[in-house]
Amino acid sequence: MTTTPVLVTTSHRGVFVGLIDVDAPRDTGSVTLDEARMCIYWGTTKSVLQLAAEGPQPSSRIGCEAPGAVTLTAVTLVADAAPHAWAAFKALK
Repeated sequence: MTTTPVLVTTSHRGVFVGLIDVDAPRDTGSVTLDEARMCIYWGTTKSVLQLAAEGPQPSSRIGCEAPGAVTLTAVTLVADAAPHAWAAFKALK
């Protein structure tokens, strides 16, 4: 399975980053992520999409990585994350 990093928002105001199967549909209202992390506080000055473009900011609060796959429902946005942004999320302890 080939994956790509994404940022996902939900109608419940959840913001998550993780890996999605490149062949998975993105328009079904739910997505399953691997290596998912919740963005508790964005800490951005350029909207939530700054997380997808640049990664977490110094004042961002990012939760720990889920131990397995996470299925999100009520999805409102799936945005590709830049490779360097994903690397910055992965570097968090």
